Amino acid sequence: MWQGSYDERSIPEKAGFEWNAAACQWETFSPVIAGQFAQYFDASAIELAARAEESKAVNAEFPAPAPTGLHYIGYQLAGIKFVYSHPNTLLADDMGLGKTIQAIGLVNSLPDVLTMLIVCPASLKLNWKRELEKWLTVPMGIGIVTGATTELPNTAITIVNYDLLHKHTWPQYDLLVLDEAQYCKSPTARRTKKALAIRATRKLFLTGTPILSRPIEIFNLIHALDPKAWPSRPSFGMRYCNGFVSGRGADFSGASQLDELHDKLRSTIMLRRLKADVLKELPPKCRQVIELPAAGAAVAIRKERKLRESIQAIVARGGAYSEQVAALKRARQEAFENLALVRHETALAKIPQVVQFIEDVLDDVAKVVVFAHHKDVIQQLKDHLTVVNSNQGVVRDVVVVTGDTTPAMRQAAVDRFQNDPSVRVFLGNIQAAGVGITLTAASHVIFAELDWVPGVMTQAEDRCHRYGQHDNVLVQHLVLEGSLDAHIARTLVEKQEILDQALDGVSPAAEAIDLLEVFK
Repeated sequence: MWQGSYDERSIPEKAGFEWNAAACQWETFSPVIAGQFAQYFDASAIELAARAEESKAVNAEFPAPAPTGLHYIGYQLAGIKFVYSHPNTLLADDMGLGKTIQAIGLVNSLPDVLTMLIVCPASLKLNWKRELEKWLTVPMGIGIVTGATTELPNTAITIVNYDLLHKHTWPQYDLLVLDEAQYCKSPTARRTKKALAIRATRKLFLTGTPILSRPIEIFNLIHALDPKAWPSRPSFGMRYCNGFVSGRGADFSGASQLDELHDKLRSTIMLRRLKADVLKELPPKCRQVIELPAAGAAVAIRKERKLRESIQAIVARGGAYSEQVAALKRARQEAFENLALVRHETALAKIPQVVQFIEDVLDDVAKVVVFAHHKDVIQQLKDHLTVVNSNQGVVRDVVVVTGDTTPAMRQAAVDRFQNDPSVRVFLGNIQAAGVGITLTAASHVIFAELDWVPGVMTQAEDRCHRYGQHDNVLVQHLVLEGSLDAHIARTLVEKQEILDQALDGVSPAAEAIDLLEVFK
Protein backbone atom coordinates (compact mmCIF):
# COMPACT_ATOMS: atom_id res chain seq x y z
CA MET A 1 0.00 0.00 0.00
CA TRP A 2 1.32 3.47 -1.04
CA GLN A 3 1.71 5.94 1.82
CA GLY A 4 2.79 9.08 -0.02
CA SER A 5 0.98 12.41 0.06
CA TYR A 6 -1.76 13.57 -2.32
CA ASP A 7 0.73 15.77 -4.19
CA GLU A 8 2.84 12.66 -4.87
CA ARG A 9 -0.03 10.73 -6.47
CA SER A 10 1.55 10.73 -9.90
CA ILE A 11 4.51 8.72 -8.62
CA PRO A 12 2.64 5.45 -7.94
CA GLU A 13 0.55 5.80 -11.09
CA LYS A 14 3.62 6.11 -13.33
CA ALA A 15 5.42 3.32 -11.46
CA GLY A 16 2.66 0.80 -12.14
CA PHE A 17 0.54 0.93 -8.98
CA GLU A 18 -3.21 0.42 -9.26
CA TRP A 19 -5.90 2.51 -7.63
CA ASN A 20 -8.19 0.59 -5.25
CA ALA A 21 -11.32 2.70 -5.25
CA ALA A 22 -12.97 0.74 -2.43
CA ALA A 23 -10.00 1.24 -0.09
CA CYS A 24 -9.07 4.65 -1.55
CA GLN A 25 -5.41 3.75 -1.92
CA TRP A 26 -2.72 2.91 -4.45
CA GLU A 27 -1.62 -0.75 -4.36
CA THR A 28 0.87 -3.12 -5.95
CA PHE A 29 1.54 -6.79 -5.42
CA SER A 30 4.92 -6.51 -7.10
CA PRO A 31 7.84 -6.52 -4.64
CA VAL A 32 10.04 -5.28 -7.49
CA ILE A 33 7.99 -2.08 -7.79
CA ALA A 34 7.59 -1.84 -4.03
CA GLY A 35 11.31 -2.18 -3.44
CA GLN A 36 12.00 0.87 -5.64
CA PHE A 37 9.80 3.06 -3.43
CA ALA A 38 10.50 1.63 0.02
CA GLN A 39 10.43 5.06 1.66
CA TYR A 40 6.72 5.33 0.90
CA PHE A 41 5.81 1.99 2.45
CA ASP A 42 5.22 0.63 5.90
CA ALA A 43 7.51 -2.02 7.42
CA SER A 44 5.37 -4.96 6.31
CA ALA A 45 5.62 -3.96 2.64
CA ILE A 46 9.39 -3.62 2.90
CA GLU A 47 9.56 -7.05 4.55
CA LEU A 48 7.59 -8.58 1.67
CA ALA A 49 9.97 -7.04 -0.87
CA ALA A 50 12.96 -8.40 1.05
CA ARG A 51 11.38 -11.82 1.24
CA ALA A 52 10.85 -11.84 -2.51
CA GLU A 53 14.56 -11.27 -3.02
CA GLU A 54 15.38 -13.94 -0.45
CA SER A 55 13.30 -16.42 -2.45
CA LYS A 56 15.88 -16.20 -5.24
CA ALA A 57 18.97 -16.73 -3.06
CA VAL A 58 21.60 -19.03 -4.52
CA ASN A 59 24.02 -18.98 -1.60
CA ALA A 60 23.91 -18.57 2.16
CA GLU A 61 25.77 -19.30 5.35
CA PHE A 62 23.61 -21.52 7.52
CA PRO A 63 24.64 -24.19 10.05
CA ALA A 64 22.60 -27.04 8.61
CA PRO A 65 24.05 -30.37 9.86
CA ALA A 66 25.06 -32.89 7.21
CA PRO A 67 26.35 -36.46 7.53
CA THR A 68 30.08 -37.05 7.45
CA GLY A 69 31.35 -36.96 3.89
CA LEU A 70 28.30 -35.15 2.51
CA HIS A 71 27.69 -31.45 2.04
CA TYR A 72 24.99 -29.12 0.76
CA ILE A 73 25.54 -26.99 -2.33
CA GLY A 74 25.33 -23.23 -1.72
CA TYR A 75 21.83 -22.78 -3.11
CA GLN A 76 20.64 -25.77 -1.07
CA LEU A 77 21.92 -24.09 2.10
CA ALA A 78 20.04 -20.94 1.04
CA GLY A 79 16.94 -23.07 0.58
CA ILE A 80 17.28 -24.72 3.99
CA LYS A 81 17.72 -21.29 5.57
CA PHE A 82 14.58 -20.02 3.83
CA VAL A 83 12.32 -22.92 4.86
CA TYR A 84 13.79 -22.81 8.38
CA SER A 85 12.74 -19.15 8.67
CA HIS A 86 9.29 -19.61 7.11
CA PRO A 87 7.17 -22.40 8.69
CA ASN A 88 4.95 -22.83 5.62
CA THR A 89 6.76 -22.83 2.27
CA LEU A 90 6.18 -23.79 -1.34
CA LEU A 91 9.62 -25.08 -2.39
CA ALA A 92 9.41 -24.83 -6.17
CA ASP A 93 12.98 -25.31 -7.37
CA ASP A 94 13.57 -26.70 -10.84
CA MET A 95 13.66 -30.48 -11.16
CA GLY A 96 17.06 -31.90 -10.30
CA LEU A 97 18.10 -29.21 -7.81
CA GLY A 98 17.60 -31.40 -4.73
CA LYS A 99 14.30 -30.44 -3.12
CA THR A 100 14.36 -33.73 -1.20
CA ILE A 101 17.81 -32.99 0.23
CA GLN A 102 16.71 -29.51 1.30
CA ALA A 103 13.66 -30.95 3.05
CA ILE A 104 15.88 -33.39 4.97
CA GLY A 105 18.33 -30.56 5.73
CA LEU A 106 15.43 -28.73 7.37
CA VAL A 107 14.76 -31.76 9.60
CA ASN A 108 18.44 -31.92 10.52
CA SER A 109 18.26 -28.24 11.52
CA LEU A 110 15.09 -28.46 13.63
CA PRO A 111 15.44 -30.50 16.84
CA ASP A 112 11.75 -29.90 17.60
CA VAL A 113 10.67 -31.93 14.53
CA LEU A 114 9.97 -35.26 16.20
CA THR A 115 7.23 -36.49 13.85
CA MET A 116 7.08 -36.11 10.09
CA LEU A 117 4.68 -37.24 7.37
CA ILE A 118 5.85 -37.42 3.75
CA VAL A 119 3.16 -37.75 1.08
CA CYS A 120 4.46 -38.55 -2.40
CA PRO A 121 3.70 -40.56 -5.55
CA ALA A 122 4.00 -44.32 -5.04
CA SER A 123 7.04 -44.48 -7.31
CA LEU A 124 9.02 -42.17 -4.99
CA LYS A 125 8.40 -43.79 -1.60
CA LEU A 126 11.51 -45.95 -1.66
CA ASN A 127 13.62 -43.09 -2.98
CA TRP A 128 12.53 -40.95 -0.04
CA LYS A 129 13.48 -43.73 2.38
CA ARG A 130 16.90 -44.12 0.78
CA GLU A 131 17.58 -40.35 0.80
CA LEU A 132 16.50 -40.09 4.44
CA GLU A 133 18.82 -42.94 5.41
CA LYS A 134 21.64 -41.19 3.55
CA TRP A 135 21.15 -37.59 4.72
CA LEU A 136 19.54 -37.68 8.17
CA THR A 137 21.86 -36.67 11.01
CA VAL A 138 19.36 -37.47 13.76
CA PRO A 139 18.16 -41.00 14.63
CA MET A 140 14.58 -41.26 13.37
CA GLY A 141 12.70 -44.41 12.48
CA ILE A 142 11.22 -44.56 8.99
CA GLY A 143 8.00 -46.40 8.15
CA ILE A 144 6.35 -46.86 4.75
CA VAL A 145 2.57 -47.23 4.42
CA THR A 146 1.55 -49.84 1.84
CA GLY A 147 -1.77 -51.06 0.54
CA ALA A 148 -1.59 -53.92 3.04
CA THR A 149 -1.02 -51.59 6.01
CA THR A 150 -3.91 -51.65 8.48
CA GLU A 151 -2.25 -49.56 11.18
CA LEU A 152 0.14 -46.65 10.73
CA PRO A 153 3.82 -47.40 11.47
CA ASN A 154 4.96 -46.46 14.95
CA THR A 155 7.89 -44.45 13.59
CA ALA A 156 9.00 -40.83 13.75
CA ILE A 157 8.83 -40.53 9.96
CA THR A 158 5.95 -41.95 7.94
CA ILE A 159 5.95 -42.15 4.13
CA VAL A 160 2.69 -42.69 2.24
CA ASN A 161 1.51 -42.23 -1.34
CA TYR A 162 -1.44 -40.01 -2.21
CA ASP A 163 -3.70 -42.89 -3.22
CA LEU A 164 -3.60 -44.39 0.28
CA LEU A 165 -4.38 -41.24 2.27
CA HIS A 166 -8.10 -41.96 2.45
CA LYS A 167 -7.56 -45.33 4.13
CA HIS A 168 -6.25 -43.87 7.38
CA THR A 169 -6.96 -41.24 10.03
CA TRP A 170 -3.96 -38.98 10.33
CA PRO A 171 -2.74 -37.41 13.60
CA GLN A 172 -1.05 -34.03 13.82
CA TYR A 173 2.63 -33.88 12.80
CA ASP A 174 5.49 -31.53 13.49
CA LEU A 175 6.26 -31.41 9.76
CA LEU A 176 4.14 -32.30 6.72
CA VAL A 177 5.88 -32.67 3.35
CA LEU A 178 3.84 -32.97 0.18
CA ASP A 179 6.13 -34.05 -2.64
CA GLU A 180 4.98 -33.44 -6.23
CA ALA A 181 2.36 -31.24 -4.61
CA GLN A 182 0.76 -30.47 -7.97
CA TYR A 183 -1.08 -33.77 -7.40
CA CYS A 184 -3.42 -31.63 -5.28
CA LYS A 185 -4.46 -29.27 -8.07
CA SER A 186 -8.09 -30.44 -8.18
CA PRO A 187 -10.15 -29.09 -5.25
CA THR A 188 -12.72 -31.89 -5.59
CA ALA A 189 -10.27 -34.79 -5.74
CA ARG A 190 -10.25 -37.10 -2.71
CA ARG A 191 -6.47 -37.00 -2.38
CA THR A 192 -6.49 -33.18 -2.38
CA LYS A 193 -9.06 -33.03 0.39
CA LYS A 194 -7.24 -35.63 2.50
CA ALA A 195 -3.74 -34.21 1.98
CA LEU A 196 -4.60 -30.58 2.68
CA ALA A 197 -6.66 -31.50 5.74
CA ILE A 198 -3.67 -33.05 7.55
CA ARG A 199 -2.69 -30.92 10.54
CA ALA A 200 0.94 -29.96 11.03
CA THR A 201 2.99 -27.35 12.84
CA ARG A 202 5.06 -26.83 9.71
CA LYS A 203 4.13 -27.49 6.09
CA LEU A 204 6.55 -27.86 3.20
CA PHE A 205 5.09 -28.43 -0.28
CA LEU A 206 7.48 -29.48 -3.07
CA THR A 207 6.82 -29.03 -6.78
CA GLY A 208 8.90 -28.15 -9.83
CA THR A 209 5.89 -26.62 -11.61
CA PRO A 210 4.47 -23.90 -9.34
CA ILE A 211 2.87 -21.74 -12.04
CA LEU A 212 0.87 -23.91 -14.34
CA SER A 213 -0.86 -23.14 -17.62
CA ARG A 214 -3.98 -22.63 -15.54
CA PRO A 215 -3.04 -20.64 -12.43
CA ILE A 216 -6.23 -21.69 -10.61
CA GLU A 217 -4.65 -25.12 -10.16
CA ILE A 218 -2.17 -23.75 -7.63
CA PHE A 219 -4.74 -22.05 -5.41
CA ASN A 220 -5.40 -25.09 -3.19
CA LEU A 221 -1.72 -25.26 -2.22
CA ILE A 222 -1.11 -21.60 -1.54
CA HIS A 223 -4.37 -21.20 0.39
CA ALA A 224 -3.39 -24.15 2.61
CA LEU A 225 0.03 -22.61 3.24
CA ASP A 226 -1.04 -19.00 3.79
CA PRO A 227 -4.82 -18.43 3.95
CA LYS A 228 -4.30 -14.81 5.02
CA ALA A 229 -2.35 -13.86 1.89
CA TRP A 230 -4.47 -16.09 -0.37
CA PRO A 231 -7.91 -16.03 1.25
CA SER A 232 -10.43 -16.46 -1.54
CA ARG A 233 -10.67 -18.69 -4.59
CA PRO A 234 -13.09 -16.30 -6.37
CA SER A 235 -10.87 -13.25 -5.83
CA PHE A 236 -7.81 -15.24 -6.96
CA GLY A 237 -9.69 -16.45 -10.02
CA MET A 238 -10.88 -13.00 -11.03
CA ARG A 239 -7.42 -11.45 -10.60
CA TYR A 240 -5.07 -14.12 -11.93
CA CYS A 241 -7.24 -16.43 -14.05
CA ASN A 242 -8.91 -13.86 -16.32
CA GLY A 243 -12.07 -14.78 -14.46
CA PHE A 244 -15.58 -13.88 -15.54
CA VAL A 245 -19.12 -14.83 -14.61
CA SER A 246 -21.57 -16.14 -17.18
CA GLY A 247 -24.88 -17.94 -17.12
CA ARG A 248 -22.93 -21.13 -16.37
CA GLY A 249 -21.21 -19.62 -13.36
CA ALA A 250 -17.67 -18.42 -12.74
CA ASP A 251 -14.99 -19.34 -15.28
CA PHE A 252 -11.42 -19.40 -13.93
CA SER A 253 -9.80 -21.41 -16.74
CA GLY A 254 -7.73 -18.53 -18.10
CA ALA A 255 -4.60 -16.66 -17.03
CA SER A 256 -3.90 -13.00 -16.30
CA GLN A 257 -1.50 -10.78 -14.35
CA LEU A 258 1.06 -13.60 -14.27
CA ASP A 259 4.05 -11.36 -13.49
CA GLU A 260 2.21 -9.97 -10.51
CA LEU A 261 1.21 -13.48 -9.41
CA HIS A 262 4.80 -14.63 -9.60
CA ASP A 263 5.99 -11.64 -7.55
CA LYS A 264 3.32 -12.10 -4.90
CA LEU A 265 4.06 -15.83 -4.60
CA ARG A 266 7.71 -15.02 -3.96
CA SER A 267 6.87 -12.33 -1.40
CA THR A 268 4.58 -14.63 0.58
CA ILE A 269 5.33 -18.36 0.45
CA MET A 270 7.38 -19.46 -2.58
CA LEU A 271 11.08 -20.29 -2.87
CA ARG A 272 12.15 -20.97 -6.44
CA ARG A 273 15.51 -21.20 -8.21
CA LEU A 274 15.98 -22.28 -11.81
CA LYS A 275 18.81 -24.43 -13.12
CA ALA A 276 20.04 -21.39 -15.04
CA ASP A 277 20.35 -19.49 -11.75
CA VAL A 278 22.66 -22.05 -10.15
CA LEU A 279 24.25 -23.67 -13.20
CA LYS A 280 27.79 -22.79 -12.11
CA GLU A 281 27.29 -24.74 -8.89
CA LEU A 282 25.77 -27.79 -10.52
CA PRO A 283 27.76 -30.75 -11.75
CA PRO A 284 27.31 -31.33 -15.49
CA LYS A 285 25.27 -34.44 -14.69
CA CYS A 286 23.25 -35.53 -11.70
CA ARG A 287 22.70 -39.29 -11.47
CA GLN A 288 20.06 -40.94 -9.31
CA VAL A 289 19.13 -44.56 -8.69
CA ILE A 290 15.35 -44.68 -8.20
CA GLU A 291 14.02 -47.84 -6.55
CA LEU A 292 10.43 -48.58 -7.57
CA PRO A 293 8.06 -50.80 -5.58
CA ALA A 294 8.35 -54.43 -6.69
CA ALA A 295 4.57 -54.98 -6.70
CA GLY A 296 3.55 -57.20 -9.62
CA ALA A 297 7.08 -58.44 -10.19
CA ALA A 298 7.38 -60.90 -7.31
CA VAL A 299 7.94 -63.96 -9.54
CA ALA A 300 10.75 -62.29 -11.50
CA ILE A 301 12.39 -61.02 -8.31
CA ARG A 302 12.31 -64.54 -6.80
CA LYS A 303 14.01 -65.95 -9.90
CA GLU A 304 16.68 -63.26 -9.63
CA ARG A 305 17.19 -64.02 -5.97
CA LYS A 306 17.79 -67.73 -6.63
CA LEU A 307 20.25 -66.91 -9.39
CA ARG A 308 22.07 -64.41 -7.18
CA GLU A 309 22.35 -66.99 -4.43
CA SER A 310 23.99 -69.47 -6.79
CA ILE A 311 26.48 -66.82 -7.95
CA GLN A 312 27.16 -65.72 -4.39
CA ALA A 313 27.95 -69.33 -3.52
CA ILE A 314 30.73 -69.25 -6.09
CA VAL A 315 32.06 -66.00 -4.68
CA ALA A 316 31.98 -67.40 -1.13
CA ARG A 317 34.07 -70.48 -1.90
CA GLY A 318 37.15 -68.71 -0.58
CA GLY A 319 40.68 -68.94 -1.85
CA ALA A 320 42.66 -66.25 -3.55
CA TYR A 321 40.90 -63.47 -5.42
CA SER A 322 42.32 -64.77 -8.70
CA GLU A 323 40.88 -68.20 -7.98
CA GLN A 324 37.44 -66.67 -7.34
CA VAL A 325 37.63 -64.79 -10.62
CA ALA A 326 38.68 -67.97 -12.41
CA ALA A 327 35.74 -69.83 -10.89
CA LEU A 328 33.40 -67.11 -11.98
CA LYS A 329 34.80 -67.12 -15.48
CA ARG A 330 34.17 -70.87 -15.75
CA ALA A 331 30.55 -70.26 -14.75
CA ARG A 332 30.23 -66.97 -16.60
CA GLN A 333 28.67 -68.26 -19.82
CA GLU A 334 25.85 -70.09 -18.10
CA ALA A 335 25.36 -67.33 -15.53
CA PHE A 336 25.08 -64.59 -18.15
CA GLU A 337 22.63 -66.63 -20.21
CA ASN A 338 20.42 -67.11 -17.17
CA LEU A 339 20.86 -63.52 -16.08
CA ALA A 340 19.79 -62.23 -19.48
CA LEU A 341 16.57 -64.23 -19.34
CA VAL A 342 15.72 -63.22 -15.79
CA ARG A 343 16.55 -59.53 -16.30
CA HIS A 344 14.32 -59.51 -19.38
CA GLU A 345 11.43 -60.87 -17.32
CA THR A 346 12.06 -58.25 -14.65
CA ALA A 347 12.15 -55.45 -17.25
CA LEU A 348 8.77 -56.54 -18.61
CA ALA A 349 7.30 -56.88 -15.12
CA LYS A 350 8.21 -53.33 -14.09
CA ILE A 351 6.76 -51.60 -17.19
CA PRO A 352 3.66 -50.28 -15.33
CA GLN A 353 5.84 -48.63 -12.65
CA VAL A 354 8.21 -47.21 -15.30
CA VAL A 355 5.32 -45.78 -17.32
CA GLN A 356 3.84 -44.12 -14.24
CA PHE A 357 7.22 -42.63 -13.33
CA ILE A 358 7.68 -41.20 -16.84
CA GLU A 359 4.13 -39.81 -16.77
CA ASP A 360 4.98 -38.01 -13.53
CA VAL A 361 8.17 -36.60 -15.05
CA LEU A 362 6.27 -35.33 -18.09
CA ASP A 363 4.12 -33.26 -15.74
CA ASP A 364 7.27 -31.24 -15.02
CA VAL A 365 9.37 -31.27 -18.21
CA ALA A 366 8.63 -30.78 -21.90
CA LYS A 367 10.66 -33.71 -23.20
CA VAL A 368 12.42 -36.79 -21.87
CA VAL A 369 14.85 -39.36 -23.30
CA VAL A 370 14.27 -42.98 -22.29
CA PHE A 371 16.73 -45.82 -22.91
CA ALA A 372 16.03 -49.55 -22.71
CA HIS A 373 17.54 -52.74 -24.08
CA HIS A 374 14.86 -55.15 -25.29
CA LYS A 375 12.67 -54.45 -28.30
CA ASP A 376 9.48 -55.66 -26.64
CA VAL A 377 10.14 -53.44 -23.62
CA ILE A 378 10.61 -50.44 -25.92
CA GLN A 379 7.46 -51.28 -27.88
CA GLN A 380 5.32 -51.59 -24.76
CA LEU A 381 6.66 -48.30 -23.42
CA LYS A 382 5.82 -46.64 -26.75
CA ASP A 383 2.29 -48.05 -26.69
CA HIS A 384 1.67 -46.78 -23.17
CA LEU A 385 3.27 -43.35 -23.59
CA THR A 386 1.71 -42.36 -26.93
CA VAL A 387 -1.46 -40.33 -26.32
CA VAL A 388 -4.08 -40.13 -29.07
CA ASN A 389 -7.24 -38.04 -28.91
CA SER A 390 -10.13 -39.02 -31.18
CA ASN A 391 -10.70 -35.38 -32.10
CA GLN A 392 -7.16 -34.01 -32.16
CA GLY A 393 -5.22 -37.05 -33.30
CA VAL A 394 -1.82 -37.64 -31.69
CA VAL A 395 -1.38 -35.16 -28.83
CA ARG A 396 1.75 -36.74 -27.35
CA ASP A 397 3.98 -38.57 -29.75
CA VAL A 398 6.90 -40.91 -29.14
CA VAL A 399 9.79 -41.57 -31.52
CA VAL A 400 11.81 -44.79 -31.42
CA VAL A 401 15.34 -45.71 -32.51
CA THR A 402 16.46 -49.35 -32.30
CA GLY A 403 18.88 -51.51 -34.24
CA ASP A 404 16.18 -52.04 -36.88
CA THR A 405 15.81 -48.31 -37.57
CA THR A 406 17.25 -47.26 -40.95
CA PRO A 407 19.64 -44.28 -41.03
CA ALA A 408 17.02 -42.11 -42.73
CA MET A 409 14.33 -43.04 -40.20
CA ARG A 410 16.81 -42.53 -37.37
CA GLN A 411 17.60 -38.96 -38.46
CA ALA A 412 13.92 -38.21 -39.00
CA ALA A 413 13.15 -39.41 -35.45
CA VAL A 414 15.91 -37.21 -34.02
CA ASP A 415 14.77 -34.16 -36.01
CA ARG A 416 11.18 -34.60 -34.87
CA PHE A 417 12.23 -34.93 -31.24
CA GLN A 418 14.45 -31.87 -31.46
CA ASN A 419 11.95 -29.64 -33.24
CA ASP A 420 8.37 -30.88 -32.79
CA PRO A 421 6.73 -29.88 -29.46
CA SER A 422 4.23 -32.75 -29.73
CA VAL A 423 7.07 -35.31 -29.71
CA ARG A 424 7.80 -35.43 -26.00
CA VAL A 425 9.47 -38.84 -25.61
CA PHE A 426 12.50 -40.31 -27.34
CA LEU A 427 12.74 -44.06 -26.83
CA GLY A 428 16.05 -45.61 -27.76
CA ASN A 429 17.94 -48.85 -27.56
CA ILE A 430 21.03 -48.22 -25.40
CA GLN A 431 23.40 -49.54 -28.02
CA ALA A 432 21.72 -48.33 -31.21
CA ALA A 433 20.69 -44.86 -30.00
CA GLY A 434 23.55 -44.30 -27.57
CA VAL A 435 26.01 -42.88 -30.09
CA GLY A 436 26.10 -40.47 -33.00
CA ILE A 437 22.95 -38.45 -32.36
CA THR A 438 22.07 -35.21 -30.56
CA LEU A 439 19.06 -35.00 -28.25
CA THR A 440 19.66 -31.65 -26.53
CA ALA A 441 15.95 -30.78 -26.64
CA ALA A 442 15.80 -32.75 -23.37
CA SER A 443 17.93 -32.55 -20.23
CA HIS A 444 16.25 -35.49 -18.50
CA VAL A 445 17.42 -39.05 -19.21
CA ILE A 446 15.74 -42.17 -17.86
CA PHE A 447 17.15 -45.69 -18.10
CA ALA A 448 14.35 -48.26 -17.95
CA GLU A 449 17.01 -50.98 -18.37
CA LEU A 450 20.75 -51.00 -17.76
CA ASP A 451 23.86 -52.05 -19.63
CA TRP A 452 26.78 -53.85 -18.01
CA VAL A 453 29.33 -51.37 -19.40
CA PRO A 454 29.59 -47.98 -17.64
CA GLY A 455 31.09 -46.34 -20.73
CA VAL A 456 28.10 -47.39 -22.84
CA MET A 457 25.73 -45.80 -20.32
CA THR A 458 27.82 -42.61 -20.31
CA GLN A 459 27.75 -42.44 -24.10
CA ALA A 460 23.96 -42.75 -24.03
CA GLU A 461 23.68 -39.95 -21.43
CA ASP A 462 25.84 -37.75 -23.63
CA ARG A 463 23.17 -37.67 -26.34
CA CYS A 464 21.71 -34.94 -24.12
CA HIS A 465 24.87 -33.79 -22.37
CA ARG A 466 26.67 -32.26 -25.34
CA TYR A 467 27.20 -29.01 -27.22
CA GLY A 468 23.93 -27.10 -27.41
CA GLN A 469 22.69 -28.22 -23.98
CA HIS A 470 22.11 -25.27 -21.66
CA ASP A 471 20.86 -27.18 -18.60
CA ASN A 472 22.55 -29.67 -16.36
CA VAL A 473 21.46 -33.20 -17.23
CA LEU A 474 19.48 -35.31 -14.77
CA VAL A 475 19.98 -39.05 -15.25
CA GLN A 476 17.72 -41.52 -13.45
CA HIS A 477 18.09 -45.30 -13.33
CA LEU A 478 14.76 -47.00 -12.61
CA VAL A 479 15.14 -50.30 -10.77
CA LEU A 480 12.88 -52.52 -8.70
CA GLU A 481 13.43 -52.76 -4.97
CA GLY A 482 15.56 -55.81 -4.19
CA SER A 483 16.29 -56.55 -7.85
CA LEU A 484 19.60 -57.42 -9.47
CA ASP A 485 19.47 -54.12 -11.36
CA ALA A 486 19.38 -52.28 -8.03
CA HIS A 487 22.80 -53.77 -7.24
CA ILE A 488 24.11 -53.18 -10.75
CA ALA A 489 22.89 -49.56 -10.92
CA ARG A 490 24.79 -48.51 -7.82
CA THR A 491 27.98 -50.11 -9.11
CA LEU A 492 27.45 -48.50 -12.53
CA VAL A 493 27.05 -45.02 -11.07
CA GLU A 494 30.20 -45.42 -8.95
CA LYS A 495 32.20 -46.45 -12.01
CA GLN A 496 30.73 -43.67 -14.14
CA GLU A 497 31.75 -41.07 -11.57
CA ILE A 498 35.29 -42.44 -11.66
CA LEU A 499 35.24 -42.19 -15.46
CA ASP A 500 33.98 -38.60 -15.24
CA GLN A 501 36.99 -37.69 -13.09
CA ALA A 502 39.50 -39.48 -15.30
CA LEU A 503 42.23 -37.56 -17.09
CA ASP A 504 41.97 -36.73 -20.77
CA GLY A 505 43.01 -39.64 -22.92
CA VAL A 506 41.35 -42.32 -20.81
CA SER A 507 38.95 -44.33 -22.95
CA PRO A 508 35.29 -44.00 -21.85
CA ALA A 509 34.64 -47.60 -22.90
CA ALA A 510 35.39 -49.15 -19.54
CA GLU A 511 35.19 -52.89 -19.02
CA ALA A 512 31.88 -54.49 -18.21
CA ILE A 513 30.99 -54.85 -14.57
CA ASP A 514 32.16 -58.23 -13.32
CA LEU A 515 29.74 -60.43 -11.42
CA LEU A 516 32.23 -60.51 -8.57
CA GLU A 517 31.83 -56.75 -8.09
CA VAL A 518 28.06 -57.03 -7.76
CA PHE A 519 27.91 -60.05 -5.47
CA LYS A 520 31.08 -59.81 -3.40
